[in-house]
Amino acid sequence: MSLKEDKNLVFSNDTYSYAYCTPGYQNQNEGAQHKDVNEIELVMNDHITNESFMLDLILPKDKKTPEGTYTVADAANDNYGEYTFVPGYYVGITAVRKGTWCYEHYPNDSNDPDIVAPATEGTIKITKIGRTPEEIAEGVTDDTYKVEYELKDDAEGTKHTVKACWTGRIKIYESGFDE
Repeated sequence: MSLKEDKNLVFSNDTYSYAYCTPGYQNQNEGAQHKDVNEIELVMNDHITNESFMLDLILPKDKKTPEGTYTVADAANDNYGEYTFVPGYYVGITAVRKGTWCYEHYPNDSNDPDIVAPATEGTIKITKIGRTPEEIAEGVTDDTYKVEYELKDDAEGTKHTVKACWTGRIKIYESGFDE
């Protein structure tokens, strides 16, 4: 089911997030590989509201953390430049969600969302806050980030706006980089 109205996400204190950073990007149509960039897929879930978002971001090749301001990639022309986000889309007969989804709601005890909104336009801003000296001394390894966005879904006619502002730690996993 799609959104029926605009949404302003408000998150509880019971959230978790993670991200996977990989070298390069291959577009949704299995087209040319873009080896001149890195891709980071960032997910945030709220355990109280059962709401989440999934961001698919294209970074400069020398970056492995998500801070920056992102606009929508030109997917129709296979253009995935630095500081763009991949619009949300479905893959294959199983309808796996890929790309950026600005809103997902999960019913209790479900692995499948009942409401989804793929991002098709807008802006994402991510600011790295980091760690305090006390946190570093305590062995905290994950940095804190502030994620803000205002994105539009794929509704026919008037698109719905989804706004979010979330601050929290992001565990970033790296895969496929030469050591």
